[in-house]
Order: sequence, then C-alpha cells, then structure tokens
Amino acid sequence: MNKNILACTIGLFSMGCLEVYEEEPYYDFAGLEFSQRQDFNLPDAVQYFEVRLVDLDGDPFGITPETIFQFDPVGYENLDLGTQIDLDMLKSTEGFASGCAPTCPIYIAAVGDGVSVIDSFDELKRFLGPLDTPPEFAIWLMQWNFELLQFRANGNDTYSFVVTDGYDYYDVLMNPNGDLLHQVLR
Repeated sequence: MNKNILACTIGLFSMGCLEVYEEEPYYDFAGLEFSQRQDFNLPDAVQYFEVRLVDLDGDPFGITPETIFQFDPVGYENLDLGTQIDLDMLKSTEGFASGCAPTCPIYIAAVGDGVSVIDSFDELKRFLGPLDTPPEFAIWLMQWNFELLQFRANGNDTYSFVVTDGYDYYDVLMNPNGDLLHQVLR
C-alpha cells in the first residue's frame, strides 16, 4: 500500500506544506527453485505440477525433457505408480515460453483430474487463474524470457516487478490478468 505523508514547514519568511508520496519497498524474490506448491493459488484438484524444458536440437521429439522446477517432491512420491508413469511419459514439443530461442520450449506437466500438459499461453492462463503470488507471476513472466527478481503489490490491483532478461533490467507493471501494463528499461 502506498502512503502519502504531509510535511509542513514554518520559517521566518515562508510557510508551506508539501505532500510526499512514499511507495512500499520492493521485496526480493528468491526464485522458483525455492517455491513450494503452497506458494501457488491453484485449484485443489491440482495434486502436482512441474516445469519442464526440452532441447529440440538434441531431442527433436521431446522424449527426454528436463524438469527445471519441481514444487512438491513429496507430492510426486505420493502419487500412485500408474499416475507417476503417466506423468513421466507425458511429453510436448510445444511451450508457453522458450528457454533458448525456439528450440527449447518450456511447459508444465500437471496432475489434477488426470495427467495433462500446459504448453500454450491460453492453457497457462487457465491453469494459473488470476495471478496473485510472486511464483505465479514468475512463471507467467517466463513467456517474455524474464526472470523475476523483486516484487511489490501496489494496492490498486496492480503489481510492480524488477525483472531481467539476462542482459538488462526492467521495471514492469502488471495486473492479475497477466496484462503487461508498463515496461521500462532501468
């Protein structure tokens, strides 16, 4: 929440007040590798999910994806063996983001009412729902090849972020729908 402070001065030759606008500070985001399942506001039906990357240069059929973020290792172990096998067999050569140009798609493998793959922007939006936690925004920002570094809830149904593309740093303003409202190079 932003704060407005009224500062007044009285001097021998002048008197006046000035309203000073003070913003909430940014908070550091430790990274998706430290996020847990409970950091996401997903439907209860989602039992397990992980983010995968496929190197299509070395694996054109996406047979051996690499799990880059696993949010609940115990949840995986608690899945029945058949579901674990179905999840392990789930593959995609499409993605909602690319880790290294068009040849390394990033997608989500999930277990809910069944085993499913989330490999498009529309599917990702339906899966995450309204964005309201830093890990949800971090996954959403991957589609622009951004890594979330810092975040702040603005109190007006918008969120501010400091992100990097690996080379430059940006200030980004977004809403819970995932709309990129403003982006400026730092």
